[in-house]
Amino acid sequence: MYLRRARELRLDLRDEDPLCLGRHLNEFFMTLLVFQMRQLTGAHVVPTAAWFAHPKPADVAPLVESLGTKAIDFGKGSNGVAFAAETLATPLPTFDPTLLAIVERVAVEALAVTPPLEKFSLQVRRAVREAMAGSVPELPALAATFRMSERTFQRRLGEEGTSFQKLVDSVREELARLHVAEQKRSLGEIAYLLGYAEHSAFLRAFKRWTGVTPRSYRVERGRAPE
Repeated sequence: MYLRRARELRLDLRDEDPLCLGRHLNEFFMTLLVFQMRQLTGAHVVPTAAWFAHPKPADVAPLVESLGTKAIDFGKGSNGVAFAAETLATPLPTFDPTLLAIVERVAVEALAVTPPLEKFSLQVRRAVREAMAGSVPELPALAATFRMSERTFQRRLGEEGTSFQKLVDSVREELARLHVAEQKRSLGEIAYLLGYAEHSAFLRAFKRWTGVTPRSYRVERGRAPE
C-alpha cells in the first residue's frame, strides 16, 4: 500500500486557544506524528516544513534533530507539518488489501450519512442575531461564548472571508428589513432593538441599505405608513 499521492501533504492541527496546547504538548504531538510515520513506513521520513502555535523557544536544536528539518516556524496559530510528494509514495510494509477494502467501505458509508459541517461564520451570525435585543453584541463577549480568544475568533472569521463587524451589520440589515415590513413595532422600537442610540442613526442606516426610508419601504410592500 502507498500513502496517497499528492503534490504535498499538509497536516494542520488547530485548537481554540491561540497557543493550542502549549509548547511542550505542541512539540510532543507533532514529533510523535513524524515518528509514527517513520515506524509505519520503515523509512526516515522528514517533513519539508513544520510550524507551531507557540513562540520560538530559546533552543530549537532538539526539535530540529527530532524532525530532521530546519524549516520550522513559530507563532503561527496552529501546529502542523508538510511532506513532499515523494514521501507520499513511500510503501507501507503492513499493507493489507482485505483490511483496506473494509476500511474504505466503512469510510464511504460514514461520509454518506454525516451532515456537512456548518460554517463558523454562520454559527457566529446566528449568535449575533439571538443576542441583538436592545444592544449590539460585543466581540469579547461573543468570542467568550465560543470559548475562544478574540484573536482566534477573528482569525476564524477571516478565513471565511468575513469579520465580526460585517456580520453585525448584515444581521442589523436583515432584522431591520424584517421588522419594518412586518409593521408590528414602531420605528423607534426597531431602532432600539437593533442597538441604535439615536433614531436618526437608524433611519440613515436603513436608507443606506435599501435606498428608501422605512416609511417608503412599508408603503412599497402594501403597508400603510405610520
